[in-house]
Amino acid sequence: MRRVYGLLLFSLLIFASAFAQEPLNNDSVIKLVKSGLSEDHIANIVETQPGDYSLGTEEIGALRKAGVSDRIIAAMLQTETPEPESPRELGVFWRQGDKWVQVLPEIADWKTGGVLKNHASMGVVKPDVNGIIYGAHSHTRVGPNVQFLFRLPEGIDITEYRLIRLHEKKDAREFRTLTGGVFHRSGGPHRDMVPFDFKAVSARTYMVRLSDLKAGEFGFLPSSPRAGRRIYTFSVVE
Repeated sequence: MRRVYGLLLFSLLIFASAFAQEPLNNDSVIKLVKSGLSEDHIANIVETQPGDYSLGTEEIGALRKAGVSDRIIAAMLQTETPEPESPRELGVFWRQGDKWVQVLPEIADWKTGGVLKNHASMGVVKPDVNGIIYGAHSHTRVGPNVQFLFRLPEGIDITEYRLIRLHEKKDAREFRTLTGGVFHRSGGPHRDMVPFDFKAVSARTYMVRLSDLKAGEFGFLPSSPRAGRRIYTFSVVE
C-alpha cells in the first residue's frame, strides 16, 4: 500500500512540474485523467495550478465524454485564470498566460496568373487572386487552443475580419481569394476560410477563442479597404 501511494505521489509531482510553466487547459486535464491518477490527486492539481480552460456547454460535454468527473470539472470552473486586463491601444492581441501580447500585422501582396498586382489594381482584377506573404512562418507562435482580443477603431466591426488558413510555399505563405477580391463583402477567401465565433466584451472590443487548431499558418484578414494590405498572422505549433 505504501509503495502504491509513493508511486502516485511521484506521478503527481511529475505532472505538477510539467504543467507549472503554463496554465492547464482542457487537453492537459484529459491527459491527467488518462494517466491513471485518482480523482483526488487531479482535483488537487487543478485547484493549485492556473487554468486556461474552454468551459462552454459543448466543451464540458466533451470533457465528460473523455472521462473527466464532475468534481474535476467543478474545480476547473472555480480555478480558471482570470481574464487579464484588456489593452488600451487598438489592435489584435493573443493571450499568453496572464497577459495580452500584440499580434503585429504583416503585408500581403496579390498575384493573379502568376503576376503580382498592387493594391490599386484590386478593384479591377476579376479572376481568382492569390494573396502572398513573404517569409515561411509568422513571428507569432501560439498553441492549438488560443484566445484573441480585437480592439477595433470606430466604424470597423469584427464581422469584417476573415480567419484564413495559409499555405506554405517554400519561403512564403499564400491563400486564395474569389472573383472580386478580398475587400468586398460579396467576395472573400472562401476556399481557405476558417469559421470562428466571437463575443463582444466592451465597446468595439471582441474576444475570439479558437480550439483544436491543427498545426500550420493562419491569419486574420480585414476586408475593409482602410486596412490596406495588412494581415494579422500566427503559427499554430503543437
